[in-house]
Amino acid sequence: MSPAVNLRRDLRLLRRHGGDIGRITIPELLKRGYDEAMTVGSLAGAGTLGLLIPPSIIMIVYGVAADVSIARLFVAGVLPGIMLMLMFFGLHRRLGGC
Repeated sequence: MSPAVNLRRDLRLLRRHGGDIGRITIPELLKRGYDEAMTVGSLAGAGTLGLLIPPSIIMIVYGVAADVSIARLFVAGVLPGIMLMLMFFGLHRRLGGC
């Protein structure tokens, strides 16, 4: 399969299973002229970073359920979140972004 076919399939899956955020933002980003790859990539990246960078609801729920210090979870999420953000930025620049 070509990358364009995979991208269209991924976009359909994200629309179908992406929840409310994907359902709202994908049509709006495409309407404003964003590339399909940029649309899917930005939503996937935001979903990933949203779990790591504090304050994250997922970290609070996990901390309460597992009886782990929420402050320590937040500290543990900052460095991987920043590293992931820098990698996303570097990949975007490498692929010809701004």
